[in-house]
Amino acid sequence: MYQKNSTASPNTYSLVATANIDGSNAYVFNGVADAQYLLRSVPVNMPDIVATYFPNHIDWTAATEINSDPILSINKDITPITSISLNGVGSVNGAIGWGPNGFTKASIVMADGVEVFLKNTDLNTYAQAITDMNGVFEFISIPDGNYQIVINLPGYTQISSYDFIVNTQDTDFSDLDFLIDDNQIFKSGFLTTSSGKSIEELVVYPNPTNGELFIRIPEVITDFNVSIFNQLGQNVWERNVTNHVNQNYFADISNVENGVYFVTVQNDKSVYKIKVIKR
Repeated sequence: MYQKNSTASPNTYSLVATANIDGSNAYVFNGVADAQYLLRSVPVNMPDIVATYFPNHIDWTAATEINSDPILSINKDITPITSISLNGVGSVNGAIGWGPNGFTKASIVMADGVEVFLKNTDLNTYAQAITDMNGVFEFISIPDGNYQIVINLPGYTQISSYDFIVNTQDTDFSDLDFLIDDNQIFKSGFLTTSSGKSIEELVVYPNPTNGELFIRIPEVITDFNVSIFNQLGQNVWERNVTNHVNQNYFADISNVENGVYFVTVQNDKSVYKIKVIKR
């Protein structure tokens, strides 16, 4: 049960109480203070459903607020929403950050613990994930279909998202980044670098990676530098390569801490950059 913070701007919601369901899937909150609330069911070890607001919504903006009286009990029926069966070959990842005005921060700070939903727009089903300490979210084994990313952060309105199609030709979608700023959530390439040549020309896989990186350079360059920078701009890994004869290069960053990084391949004529997630 989330209580509305009417004095905050934007109006946010704080978790104030929890209740377990009984053998009949029933619950009750007694002696609830006079205020406005959102109710939400959160599944535990139930992969076939996802967290759902009363009466049957993923998005907090569509949920129905409860006005409580201290002498009454709250036990409203909630209809859980079905989860996507993740049995395909698609994958998607991205990161979420708080902007300078999003959470009274001076600069972008990665958003830890934010709920992210993968929505199948054809079937109106969802899969659920949560951002890690680096603000990164990921969905794997996505079946074919039309999808959208939905961010759940009560009090903050999502004004834009990514729509994409998973099929036999298109299976991997990376860098679907969002920024939380000025009371809103919107898609933003805030982690993407635009200097040098297009980042789409440099291919790095697997991404996310456990340490092994296969880098495909869009042209054969014999002498170049490979550098990896963290989000603070610190160089955490570097190699100078000479007499290279093809477009492929292998790097092992197993000793680098988990997080979001930027891979740069550069010589005296070209610069190629791309974001990579180390897990």
